[in-house]
Amino acid sequence: MVEEKLLVADSQLSQEQEHNITNNTSTAIKKRNLPIWMITHKDDKKIRENLKTQAWKKCDEYVAAFVNCSKDAGLMIFPKCSDQREVLQRCLVYYQKDEFIDEQVDLYLAEKLRQLELKAEEQKKAKLNK
Repeated sequence: MVEEKLLVADSQLSQEQEHNITNNTSTAIKKRNLPIWMITHKDDKKIRENLKTQAWKKCDEYVAAFVNCSKDAGLMIFPKCSDQREVLQRCLVYYQKDEFIDEQVDLYLAEKLRQLELKAEEQKKAKLNK
């Protein structure tokens, strides 16, 4: 269901908005002066996916309003539901601002560091057991 929502979001955001989101993610990462190995392209993509998922969760009431309108409108969805679509799009764009990108980067890095620490502990234990 989240994947379906993400597809709708991508089609509603303009190329400029998508470009700004990507640039803001990169800027948030650069502000931390991290070593280049800390954030890979795969990590950057995952951070942006997490950001979109969180945006959809926070805009859930607007998604529901748009879905209800689309059920009632049938084939006339675009003219009849334009107000709901615009509100939904504004909500999604709002939750993709710098502060939310920073939050997602921080969460992702905290999890990545936790995993690295666990791996280091396991390696220490394996050395001691040899």
